Amino acid sequence: MSYRILHFADLHLDASFATAGMSPSVSKQRREDLRSSLKRIMGKAKELSVNAITIAGDLYEQERVSSDTLNFLMAQLAAIAPIPVIIAPGNHDPYFSGSPYHQLRWSSNVSVFSSPELSPYQLSSNITIWGAAHNSPSFRTNVVEHFRTPPASCSILLIHGSDTTRVPLGKEAHCPFAPDQIASSGAKFGLLGHYHKAMLIGTDKPICGYPGSPEPLGFDEEGSHYVILLDIDADKIVAQLIPVNTTIYRKVEIDVSSALSVEDIIQSIRALSNPDDEKRTMVRVSLEGELHPDVEMDLESIMHGCHDLFRFLNVENHSNPAYDLESIAQEPTVRGTFVSRMMNRIGQCTTDSEKNIVLQAVVYGLRALGGKAITPI
Repeated sequence: MSYRILHFADLHLDASFATAGMSPSVSKQRREDLRSSLKRIMGKAKELSVNAITIAGDLYEQERVSSDTLNFLMAQLAAIAPIPVIIAPGNHDPYFSGSPYHQLRWSSNVSVFSSPELSPYQLSSNITIWGAAHNSPSFRTNVVEHFRTPPASCSILLIHGSDTTRVPLGKEAHCPFAPDQIASSGAKFGLLGHYHKAMLIGTDKPICGYPGSPEPLGFDEEGSHYVILLDIDADKIVAQLIPVNTTIYRKVEIDVSSALSVEDIIQSIRALSNPDDEKRTMVRVSLEGELHPDVEMDLESIMHGCHDLFRFLNVENHSNPAYDLESIAQEPTVRGTFVSRMMNRIGQCTTDSEKNIVLQAVVYGLRALGGKAITPI
């Protein structure tokens, strides 16, 4: 008998979206987008005629989730009945006595793993989901290493955890495991959560997979976002990534070295727009290069001239005015004396941050000496 599972993770309902330049109203709308994403996933489950939905943690953010959001969540999961929904809590939505998973009355089609050790959920006569719950935000136990599935069973693992071969530098591993430990356990597949980038892991055929976050949560999550569709037919398992996101995040660097006016910069940013995506694209532009000293850098004017083409636009100026400080320092003028002394001061700086502050002071001074307006750079 064939069986079909739709799997997702890391929705992060009620995430703060406290990113630079994002207004409270835009942040609120992004949180609404996460609710829309859940509804879209439930619709996808019906469209694909799945037999079950699995969720590998971080469904909501424990520290921020509101009662309104929880009521919405319970209603959405109840409405998908009789399709079963199986949840393995993660580090942002751990299972403990005061958590919503423990306190609220979930619909009968919803099952939440409560033990920090792998325990079974019988999905069908021949398919068992083995899941474990984080019981705190700092759950570090490897639940897979010594686990072995029953003989002749079709076992699927449901875990929110860190593939130890992919832990980012400087980050701690949550519920760590290695992909070969999933294979050694006897499980046919591992449905995972925690990493927000989608990936199917396995050289010849995938042994486990992260769907990633179904909606991007920041500018470090560019590109498409997915759920996993898992088809089980006897001993054959096929996993595929299905795109579901509506919002797109983009980071772009623009070299302003050839710009002779703010209008040139505005046109460069406007050229980034795609009419098909303007209602769904969140763009962060970094202005780089050596900016002609005549250009009056005005971020407010730039934003005003471009914001209509994107759902959200943030512009950061990292350019440097193209003054030839070495030449100016040789001038027998007040300007030359000023620059010469400031360059000596730069030579005494011990950090890049301190050096940048002095360089900004040089630019402000040169603009003032040239009778130009002083605007933040």
